[in-house]
Amino acid sequence: MKKIIYILSVLTFFATAESQTFSSHGVIVNEGTFIIKDLNLVRLGGTVENSGTFTLSDSPNGMFIESNSNFINTGEFNLFNTLNCNGNIDNENGYLQLNYNGGTVLAQDAIGGFVDFNYSEDFQVIPMLSFDSVVFRGNVKRFDYDNTRNQDSLVARSYFSSSNNTQLTYQSDDIEIHSHQVTNHGGTVKNFSGPWSWFRQNSDSLGAQLGGSGSFTQYEVDNPNGVEIVSNGIYIENLLQLSQGEMKNTSSLNLTMADQSSIHRKPQSSLSSQPNWEGTVAVLYNGSSSISTKITAEIPTGKSILTDLEVENTGGIELTRDVYVTDRISLRDGNIYTDEDTDSDGTRDSRNTLYMINSDNTALEFEDKSSEIVGAFAKTNLVLGQAMKFNNEYTNLALGEFGSDIGNIDTLILRVEPKFSWDQATYGEVSNVQRKFEIAARNSNGTDALFLNSATFGYAWRHFASAPPFENETPATGEFSFDEARLIHWDETNNSWIDQGESATILTDEGANWAYGIADLRGELGQFAVGVSAIDYLRLIASAILQGPYRGLGIYSDANYTSPSPVPLMGTELNQQGLLPLNAPDEYPYNLDPARASATLSVMPQNIVDWIVVEFRNKALAEDIGPPLKSFFKTCLLRSDGMLIDLDGSSEILILQEDTKTPENPGGIDASGNTPYHIVLRHRNHLSVVSANPVSFSGGDTTRLTLSPGDLLGEVKLLGLDNLGNNIFGLLAGNTDHNRLTILNEQIINEFGFEDDKQAIWNKIGLAGYMREDANLDGLVSTKDYNISWNNRQKFTLVKDLLP
Repeated sequence: MKKIIYILSVLTFFATAESQTFSSHGVIVNEGTFIIKDLNLVRLGGTVENSGTFTLSDSPNGMFIESNSNFINTGEFNLFNTLNCNGNIDNENGYLQLNYNGGTVLAQDAIGGFVDFNYSEDFQVIPMLSFDSVVFRGNVKRFDYDNTRNQDSLVARSYFSSSNNTQLTYQSDDIEIHSHQVTNHGGTVKNFSGPWSWFRQNSDSLGAQLGGSGSFTQYEVDNPNGVEIVSNGIYIENLLQLSQGEMKNTSSLNLTMADQSSIHRKPQSSLSSQPNWEGTVAVLYNGSSSISTKITAEIPTGKSILTDLEVENTGGIELTRDVYVTDRISLRDGNIYTDEDTDSDGTRDSRNTLYMINSDNTALEFEDKSSEIVGAFAKTNLVLGQAMKFNNEYTNLALGEFGSDIGNIDTLILRVEPKFSWDQATYGEVSNVQRKFEIAARNSNGTDALFLNSATFGYAWRHFASAPPFENETPATGEFSFDEARLIHWDETNNSWIDQGESATILTDEGANWAYGIADLRGELGQFAVGVSAIDYLRLIASAILQGPYRGLGIYSDANYTSPSPVPLMGTELNQQGLLPLNAPDEYPYNLDPARASATLSVMPQNIVDWIVVEFRNKALAEDIGPPLKSFFKTCLLRSDGMLIDLDGSSEILILQEDTKTPENPGGIDASGNTPYHIVLRHRNHLSVVSANPVSFSGGDTTRLTLSPGDLLGEVKLLGLDNLGNNIFGLLAGNTDHNRLTILNEQIINEFGFEDDKQAIWNKIGLAGYMREDANLDGLVSTKDYNISWNNRQKFTLVKDLLP
């Protein structure tokens, strides 16, 4: 027979003997006040239906609710002793107050209604389960991992509250508190064994609210509908994690970030307004997509608040204003864009600057070498004599040596624009990488500096050995050569490109897809590019035949030569025997070239006859009336079909303005196209020839030149006819006596009274090697060479020798 106790008014069970136990296995229905006091143990094994007030106090062993029991509470259920519930408490519309320091056990995974943990003496152990509404009052509330249900988080589905003097203490590092909707936090959240204690306000449905004056060590916003601050006073001690949704704070309803705290933001989150900054803060962006909203409130506006800026987000981040970082910037994945697209048209039309106060290179980290700062990046607290790292791993600026005078410059600003297309209407026909550099400097009084003294610039651009055009900044093959690349500066006054000092060899990092080099700056600031401008070099295509190695007509089989007709060919015996040096020899005429030492090859091409020198001079003969003779030299290779070949294998001879600058000619060659030049060809044992008329150049264009007797000053040798019946002329061979060239400044073969050329050959007959006395260039000095020189006796050229 079922036993039912109806409590309609006030009923108190009271006993003084500790051995007394209240036990019920039937049904208790309380609609009034039911008080159990001073009993050793209260055991419930049936059903309790409470719509009134049910209170247990002063019972040493508290209340035990058996596994088959069900406590239905729609009123108030107050326990001032321990609760060990193996059954079920149905508290959907009720109020449950647990006011005891013992180990409260709730076997169920979730409990509804309002649960109040209110103990103020020492500490209170909290079960880890899902609450609908939960309140913490009194002293320390201790949370620990629940092994019985493998539970590592306490969840407040509707409401979470803590009073001002309540400390929530985590006993292990792997437990958390989750609040889905309303949070009213007045206490503190601590970790007993370490600094990491998470409070996460997360939900996938309704927006959430956060209020109170309490503090979190680590607080997370993870709600697609956001979290709204409803009162001013929340304090973040260590970390604010913005994972999903907007933290909706205002200047009047705000939170405070503790000194040396951090903000971590993912792409799907944001912060409405700047928090109150107690001191400094570090900011980290991480995720796998682009930042959906621009960077605003999480970055302080003050110049000394943001200590660290870290980017670990594949889509990068975009600044909406100037940003100042005092200690460290780290790019682990993704770029920092300092320019803003204000009208969402895809063009970044608002310029901002990222400032870094710490100039130590270790404080600027590009853990992912493909990442960079796109736009303007500035450094203060400059260090002399150090290559200070700037927008990427391979870009840097250095100001002179230690002790150098840089005036009152205290800020360097470098602006980088990748994939920049140089407008030909403005900048002329240029062959530059698709990247723009702007260098600026600022004085300590805030004014812009006009130039830098003694500075070097390490520049870099995105270079892919094989990549789609939209990724590669290197011009297409055939338009650009690394050997030609150098740093050039746009002269705003004259609307022209000028070279920037000495440029080092371009290197590549194929793993990170960068090309990079370094150049001396001449002081000017402004716009820079990497490449070869349209007015800093001249190109020449030229051909010539040497008499000595001429072997007659033949079908040219080299893949670089496209003519199907028989052509005059020269022998390559020196090359075939491995006698051609890989460096231009230190002898006439190669030592006339100031850049001879850099004329070197790793492998000699198979169809090369010998080294040869091209000279550009402003007048045909030294004795001609007019300005002093200016000569510029280029050491080249002579191919067996007569084509002059540059050291990179091109048949277009490139002479750079920068390479022709000497103390005697500080301006170097005029590469603007305004000055025509006479062309001289020089070889070590053939007579030189010079073009009778100056050759006109158009800056950067290619000029073709084929020398024939009518175009020359001096004699040449008729060698025969080509297949069309045209005469074939060659430079006269046998000019072997360099002693006469250096002493008498003459180029004449076997002059009457002197038989130096012929005699020099005779003295070395039978010797093999790379020798000037080998007039026919077959690798052996023989009577054939003697006869060539004798037959050309008294032949001369008007081109006087120039002493190296």
